[in-house]
Amino acid sequence: MKTFFKILLYLVLLLVVVALALPLVVDPNDFKGQITEQVEKRTGRSFVIGGDIKLSVFPWLGVELNQARLGNAPGFGDEPMVQVEQAGVRVKLIPLLQKKLEVDTVVLYGLQANLVKAKEGRANWDGMDGKEPASDGKKKAPPLAALLIGGVDVRDAKVSWEDRSTGKSLLLEDLNITTSKLVIGQPFDISADAKLRQMPKGPSLTFALNGKVAFDADGKKISIVPIEVVLAELEGNKSFALQGVVDLDLEQGALDLKDFTASSGDLRLKGGLRVTNFNQAPNLAGSFNLEPFSPRKLMQGWGMTAPQTADAAVLERCSMSFTLGGTPDRFSLDQIKLQLDDTNVNGNAKVVLASRATVNFLLKGDSIDLDRYMSPPQEASAASDGGANAAAPLALLFAADMKGDLSLESMKVNKLKANKVALKIDQFNGRLQIDQGVGAFYQGTYRGMAVVDASKKPPSLRYTASMTGLQAGELLKDMQGDSRLEGRGDISVEINSQGVGMMAIRKAMTGQVDLQFRDGSIKGFNLAQILRDAKAKFGALHGGGAAEGTSGEAAPKTDFSELTAKALIKGFVIDNTSLAMKSPYLRVNGQGTLDTEKELLDYNLRTVIVNSDTGQGGKDLGELENIPLPMKYQGPLGEVGDWRKWRIDFEDVLKAKVEQKAKEEIGKFLEKNLGAGQQQSAPAEGGAPKPQSTEEKAMDLLRQKIRF
Repeated sequence: MKTFFKILLYLVLLLVVVALALPLVVDPNDFKGQITEQVEKRTGRSFVIGGDIKLSVFPWLGVELNQARLGNAPGFGDEPMVQVEQAGVRVKLIPLLQKKLEVDTVVLYGLQANLVKAKEGRANWDGMDGKEPASDGKKKAPPLAALLIGGVDVRDAKVSWEDRSTGKSLLLEDLNITTSKLVIGQPFDISADAKLRQMPKGPSLTFALNGKVAFDADGKKISIVPIEVVLAELEGNKSFALQGVVDLDLEQGALDLKDFTASSGDLRLKGGLRVTNFNQAPNLAGSFNLEPFSPRKLMQGWGMTAPQTADAAVLERCSMSFTLGGTPDRFSLDQIKLQLDDTNVNGNAKVVLASRATVNFLLKGDSIDLDRYMSPPQEASAASDGGANAAAPLALLFAADMKGDLSLESMKVNKLKANKVALKIDQFNGRLQIDQGVGAFYQGTYRGMAVVDASKKPPSLRYTASMTGLQAGELLKDMQGDSRLEGRGDISVEINSQGVGMMAIRKAMTGQVDLQFRDGSIKGFNLAQILRDAKAKFGALHGGGAAEGTSGEAAPKTDFSELTAKALIKGFVIDNTSLAMKSPYLRVNGQGTLDTEKELLDYNLRTVIVNSDTGQGGKDLGELENIPLPMKYQGPLGEVGDWRKWRIDFEDVLKAKVEQKAKEEIGKFLEKNLGAGQQQSAPAEGGAPKPQSTEEKAMDLLRQKIRF
C-alpha cells in the first residue's frame, strides 16, 4: 500500500509540473521529448507517452496524458512497471497568483502497476528517486506543504505483486478509489473496492473499504479513523465485515490495528493487533476475543449443512480468546481459552506456515461427551459403507503436521467413561498416531495407541490397547446396556486393517484379543442349570425315570474363580481359539467362532465337574462328577444366554459314564480276587521269585476264567 501511494504521488506531481510548464499557445505534444527526458532523469526509468497530451486553460489550467508507460528496472523483464490509459489533473489559476496550489480531482483510468521482489530481496521500485540534486545549503520547504488536491478518482486499476523469493503472487484488479479533498495534515474520506486473487489459480475475494484517512506533513504517518471493510464472494458465499482504527507509520514500519471487529453473521471477533518492522521483518503482537456464537446457526447462515448429531442440543455455544505473537509465518497462540458447549479447554499453540503448516500445542480441558457429537445410529449406519465420503477426512491428514498433548479430566466415547485422559497426538505427512493413556478406567487403567497412515495405498489402520485391573461388569453395562461378565481382569487388544470406509476396514481386519478375569461370573448363562437338566435327561435315558431339571433362576449366572480366553480376528469372523474357566466345582474349556456381520455364534464347550460337594449347585450333580460334558451352541448371538438352546451330546456322556462304571467294577473285581491276603508259594531254591504286578495278577485270573 505504501508503494501504491508513492507511485500515485509521483503521478500527481508529474501532472502538476506538466500543467505549469507547458506554454498555452503551442501544441503540448511537441514537448513529449522534453517531458520524457525529465521523467527518465527523475526516476531512472524509461518513459513513453503513446497517446496525445491535451490542455485546458481557464478557469483551470489542466493537462491530460493518454497511454503513458513507465519502464521496469533492469533484471525485471520488459513489461512496464506502471502504465495508465488516461491521467488528468487541473490546477486553479487564481490561487496560483496568490502563490497557492489548488489541484482539482486527479483522474487515473486504467492504471496498471506490476510490483516485483527478486529472490535476493531487490525490488523493481527501488531507486525511484533517481539522483538527488546538489544541495545549495538553503532550507527547503516540504514539497507538499502548500498542496491542496480536490480528490482522487482511480478507475479500473490493476496492481500485481510477485515475490520471487517465496513464489507467491497476488493480483488486485477492478480497483476503484475515490477520495474527498486532500489537504496535508487534515483527514479526508476514502472509498475503495477491488477484487483480490491469489495467482495463478488461487482463491479470490471482493472487498469494499470506507474510512477517514489522515496524513502528517511528511506523508510518513497515516491514520484511518475509522476503517470499514466488507469482504465478499468468499467460498460458500460467505462475507465478512471489518471495522477498526488503523495507525500506519511508514518510516518506522509500524501498523496498529485498534478496536478491531470482524463479523460474519453471528460470528464476531474483537481485538487489536500491532505490526512492527513490517517493511523488513514484520513482528506481530495482539489479542483477540471470539464472542459466543452458535456453530450450527453459523453454518446454516453460510449455506452449509450442519452435521446431524445424536444430541441436537450440541454445537450451539462456542467462544474463544487468545493472544498472538511472532511473525506472519511463525507465530504463537497463547492464553487460549476455548469453550464448546459444556467443554472448556485452555492452553497454547505454535504455528509455522510453510509449504505445509506445522502446529505444536499443549491443551488441557475439563470434560467432554463425544457421543453427543456422533451421528445418530441411522445416519452412522448409512454412512458406514460410504467410501467416497470417508476419503474426505483422510485428506485432512495432509493439510498440516501436528504434534501436541491434550489432557482431559473426563471423556465419554462409545458409551465408555474415562477419567484422567492423556492424549499424545503426532501427525506428519499423512500419518496420524494417537497415544492414549487413561488413569482411571472402570477401576483400572488403560493404555492404547491408534495409527492411521493415509500415505499408504490403501490407507492402513493399527490399534493396540492394554487394560489392567478393570471391572468388566461396569464396562459392559455402559457399553451395551447390560453386563454379561463380571469380575476384575486384564484385556489386551491388537488390530490391523486397511481400506477406506467402515465396511472395507472391517473386511480387511486382522488381530488378536487376550483376556484374563478373576473371581467373577458370566450372567445370563447358568452352567449348573444346564448340567442339572442334563442330569435329568441322563437319568431318563438310563431308565431311572423321567426326572425333571431344576427350574431356572430369576437372574441366572455362572460363577468362576478364573477365566482366560484368546480370540483371533479375521475379517468379519472372530475365532475364539481357546477358553478356560475354573471354579471350585468345575472346569470348562471351549472354542468357537462368531460371525460379526451376521451375528451368528458357533461354539463348543467341554465341562467337567471336579468336586460336587462345593460350589454353585455342585451337590446336585454328583452323578456327573468327572464325566466330560460336551455342549454345543449354534445360533444368534443374542440367544446364547438361553440354556435351552444349548445341545449336549448324550452319546458321549453315556460312553463316558459306562467307561467310568466299568473301571469301578473292574476295580472292585480285582480287589476281591487279587486281594493282598493271598499267599505266595515258597520260593524255589536259588532265589526269591519276582513279585507279580496287579496287571499280571489280573491276566492270570482271566486266563483261568476263560481257560486261555
